[in-house]
Amino acid sequence: MARSGNGFDVEAYERLRRALRRCAEAWAGYDAIPREGANVLVDVFPATETNAGLYEGEAADQVRDAAYELHDLVSACVALSDVRLWHRAKAAEPHGVLEHGNPA
Repeated sequence: MARSGNGFDVEAYERLRRALRRCAEAWAGYDAIPREGANVLVDVFPATETNAGLYEGEAADQVRDAAYELHDLVSACVALSDVRLWHRAKAAEPHGVLEHGNPA
């Protein structure tokens, strides 16, 4: 998108956004995602946000804004549903007691 210092590639950015949305949809029902996917996701925000330093003014803001939007899309890729989180927390609590002493 901007790594080369040649400006913001809107087409590449849109392709990445679509790919991340597809991953989020495909992985929504899974408790774990493929390791290869996780490996790429880990670097999306820092790689994009760091490149904002190659630019000044509005161009830098555009890259930084893209980094934060991609961060949100990455979060959607690895998000767990509230129901699964509740079941996982319930299973982890000793003696069937959830947080704040409420019985399970």
